[in-house]
Amino acid sequence: MRIIGALAVGTVGIALLTGCGAPAPSTPSAPTTTPPAATTPAPAPSETTPAAPSGGSDISVEEFLQRVNRAEMKTYTVDMDMSTEVEGTPMTMTTSGSFDNSDPENPRSHMKMNVMGMEMEMILVDGDAFLKAAMLGDQWMKMDPKDAAELAGSSSVDMAQWTQDYGKNLESVEFVGDETLDGIAVSHYRLTMNPEALQDLGVDDASFEVTDAVVDVWLDGEGFTRQFAMDMKGEVPITMTTTMDNFNEPVTIEAPKDWVEMPK
Repeated sequence: MRIIGALAVGTVGIALLTGCGAPAPSTPSAPTTTPPAATTPAPAPSETTPAAPSGGSDISVEEFLQRVNRAEMKTYTVDMDMSTEVEGTPMTMTTSGSFDNSDPENPRSHMKMNVMGMEMEMILVDGDAFLKAAMLGDQWMKMDPKDAAELAGSSSVDMAQWTQDYGKNLESVEFVGDETLDGIAVSHYRLTMNPEALQDLGVDDASFEVTDAVVDVWLDGEGFTRQFAMDMKGEVPITMTTTMDNFNEPVTIEAPKDWVEMPK
């Protein structure tokens, strides 16, 4: 379960990498003075406004990050389908969730997961974590947030570290082309990740051999990630497709009214 949870955390980290962060580089303003004579060498093109690449062309990691509009992503929804194989056993997982990071000091989330037919639901709000699992009945249980993070496969509920790690471990980027996704114009990029950056999947005291990792990302005109797909090969092979929507739209995430303390 912790391995599966770690994968879910990792995919959200990739989404944060490609959908939010610092402001996008600004376009230089037009000159207000008379251009220099033709004999004067023209200035070199600005590195902050690279020309749009043609489909199927490689671009630098820096250029890709420049092309990502760092619009602030305060709220969003996620839907994910994933299949993997752990020690020879096929496993599938579906996840849907709402996230509210309007207050970075008090992130809120509500996630529903189905792992091989086992249903789980988790709410994080006001620093508290609540879990409901079909195998444990229909009662919400309040648990320590650190235990919830451990269950999810991560030692921290803060996604910032994931964002930084993925940004540092992009090896190459290819602009595949402009496409339409669910009626929305998007730009398709293919990211090759450093396999070693994924080999522990955020699980403490664990290591998995990863031989190749490629992520396809579809960005809309505002720079938000509308979809990303991951194909990771190695000891724990993974195929995954995740869609994101409802950026910065109102979302209500509240603690359950009736709950009991999680047994120690």
